[in-house]
Amino acid sequence: MVIHEDDLVVGTHGRSIWILDNISPLRSLAKMDTKKSFLFPSAQATRVRHNMFADTPLPPEEPAGKNPPDGGTLDYYLSQQAKVRVEIVGAKGRS
Repeated sequence: MVIHEDDLVVGTHGRSIWILDNISPLRSLAKMDTKKSFLFPSAQATRVRHNMFADTPLPPEEPAGKNPPDGGTLDYYLSQQAKVRVEIVGAKGRS
């Protein structure tokens, strides 16, 4: 088991590797007040072009893990049921 940047990586004796992406929300749990809603610090996301590589896909019987979702991920905790509106703005405060 090792922490590499913001990922937890676990290797098993059965030759498997598991990666938990972005453990930064776990690091913030100690600071969180469960009586208040909380937005966890977000990980850096990089915008890239879609992979244009159209090689033969892996056969369905080939074991393969799932990659994390594309784009940025926002993690939050709500102290009570609420409607959430997310607005992403640039450094100058514009959408």
